[in-house]
Parts: sequence; C-alpha cells; structure tokens
Amino acid sequence: MELSSYHTHTKLCKHANGMPLDYLQEAKDFLQKENHTCLGFGFSDHCPYPNDGTDNWPEVRMTPEEAPNYIKTVREASKTVDFPVLAGFECEWDSVYKSWYKDFLLGELGADYLVLGSHWIPHEKERLYLPNEAKNTKLFIKWANLTLEALDSGFFKIFAHPDLCFGGGLVWSKETESAFTDILSLCKDKNIPIEVNGYGILKNQITDDKGILRYQYPYEDFWHFAKSFGVKVVCNSDAHHPEDALYGAFLALEYANKLGIEPISHLH
Repeated sequence: MELSSYHTHTKLCKHANGMPLDYLQEAKDFLQKENHTCLGFGFSDHCPYPNDGTDNWPEVRMTPEEAPNYIKTVREASKTVDFPVLAGFECEWDSVYKSWYKDFLLGELGADYLVLGSHWIPHEKERLYLPNEAKNTKLFIKWANLTLEALDSGFFKIFAHPDLCFGGGLVWSKETESAFTDILSLCKDKNIPIEVNGYGILKNQITDDKGILRYQYPYEDFWHFAKSFGVKVVCNSDAHHPEDALYGAFLALEYANKLGIEPISHLH
C-alpha cells in the first residue's frame, strides 16, 4: 500500500511525544513490517505566535524561540529515510498574523507548507474550542466564516480535519450543509485538499443523537457530502505519538477507501 502523511506533531506542542527522528524511525519500521511504501511525510506541529499571551493558547504550541530548531531537526532527521520529508506548521487563522505566516514561518524559517487547523472561534475576548461550541448556530457560522477567510488567504496547502466541528456531538443539518457548501466549493476552487484524519479514528468514540457509537471525526455524513464536490482529499495521521507516524494514515486511507474516496499522495 502507498501511504503518505503530512500532519505530524512533536513534543514541542506540549501534548505529543517524540521528536522528528523518533517519528521517522517508527515510520521506517512500520513500512518494513507491513510492506508498505511512503510517498511523502510532513511535520506540521502547531505554529508559534509572536508575543504569545494566553489568547493564542500557548499551552499547546512551541514558542517562537523554539521554531528555528524545530525546522533544523526536521531537516536533519530527513536524511535518515529514503522518502521525501517536509517541514511545516499547523496554524489557526487570524488575519492580524498575515505577515507572521508569510514573513516568519514561510520566509525566515523556510517552512515548506502550512496546514490550516481551524480549531478556534474568536468570541468577545476569548478563543473558544470549536467542538465544544459548534452546537451553537451563531458560533458555528462565525467559525465557518473565519475558515472561509483562512482558505481564501492563499497560505494553506491542506485543510486539516474539516469535520472537527462534529467531534462534540454536532449533527448534520441545514446549517452545516450550507456552511460546508461554501467551504468545500472554495477548497475545490483553490485546489486545497481536505483531510481524512487518522487521529480521530484512534480517539474515544461518542454516541450520536440516534444512540449509535461513532467516531468524533471522521464524520460519515460530512464525507458523503464532500465526495459529491470532487474536492481533493489527503489521508493524514495527525500523529501525536511516534508509533502512529504512518499507522494513522493507514487507518485514514482504509476509511477513505471504504467510502469510495481516492485520495492524493503528494503535495505540490
């Protein structure tokens, strides 16, 4: 089986284990044991923000001072494997940081790509966590509009876990269909792949409104809808532990295949 994964974390985000060399060693071992091939691997740990205070959730991301060494360790670790390895960041969106994404992350640090991880909803003086708040229609629409702004910015090569909003028990509705019609249409127009997320498959399942046990995400109603748009899809691990480096991507690919979705394997 041909695998790829462009969504990988390290211990620098404070809620994962391991550094790049650990993930790549586990990836090599998995490929050898299961007789798979890796077409591309990318690190996209949570990006830092300048002068980071409590607003930007500094407890789940590296500091600006750590970022250069993060890129350096990815570059060094990439020499130990025979498949392409990229260095990137997963970012939330706030337009005030446009120059930070462009000039620091992509420019000064030389990141290969940025992933949009649209986790937060700015509300009053807080940034609320999406799955906890998505049942509130006004907040969900606010998130959808923020996500559209991010996707339209031109900075992001992947839209990670687009169905994260369903992780707190949100169900498919007229509101979600309307919002995702706009989001998926823009992803197709901008050629931005959306992600089947293997980490969601490994998380504890939840009971839906019909009493049926399901994944927090991937969310099947979303993926049936997304499939009809013909938007590109990528299968990623979103690994937080070295042993899941490619295993999560394998699970995501199995999920996509079950739904008749043919993902891409390369970022261009």
